[in-house]
Amino acid sequence: MSYQLIPLHKNLKFLDQCIGVLNDEWPRSREARRASLLKSYDKYPSLVLVHVESNALLGHARLSPVEGQKDASFLEAVVVARLCRGRGLGRMLMEMTENYALSLGYQKIFLSTHDKEEFYAHLGYQRCPPIVSFGVHSNLLSNPMVNSLVQKLIALPQQLLQRQSWSPAGTAPSSSTQSGPPPPGPPPPPPPPPPALASAPAASTVERVSVIWMCKQQIN
Repeated sequence: MSYQLIPLHKNLKFLDQCIGVLNDEWPRSREARRASLLKSYDKYPSLVLVHVESNALLGHARLSPVEGQKDASFLEAVVVARLCRGRGLGRMLMEMTENYALSLGYQKIFLSTHDKEEFYAHLGYQRCPPIVSFGVHSNLLSNPMVNSLVQKLIALPQQLLQRQSWSPAGTAPSSSTQSGPPPPGPPPPPPPPPPALASAPAASTVERVSVIWMCKQQIN
């Protein structure tokens, strides 16, 4: 068997297969997915892993820019077709994508995951701080817009810290700042809620998913 990694924009006959593989993993309208995939271009391509003999599309990975790091790329939308998993194609897709990225001059690859850290660690990726990437939409943003967004992202943690340092509601100000009569006390607590009916459904909980950022330094 022989496999080939192909830039999607240079062989659009695989477009419909690619839409199917991606939407099977991350459901989305076909029109939106098609528009996103058609943004593939030479510098930051969508790459498809193809079985040469059958022309079957087996996997996909996309290279996107990393803000402020021209020699780095953000690897996203890495997926192997569901019926083809468990055959080592994920490792093959990653290795071929890394080699393709290196041919474009990207010596560092970033990615994010929430459940595949062990897989990427076996391929040489290590945890790292988060990076900024606007994915397929980065070429639509002017540099001033990008810089403004980056600055806001950088300032966000400090703003959150400042909010946490505010006095909680109902706390009396210090004596040095009091100039009039003391404020009224807090209102009485509300009455307890009525007991829940036995037939009422239990409240649903939202599971918090943590994102793990990883990177790998490549050597020519």
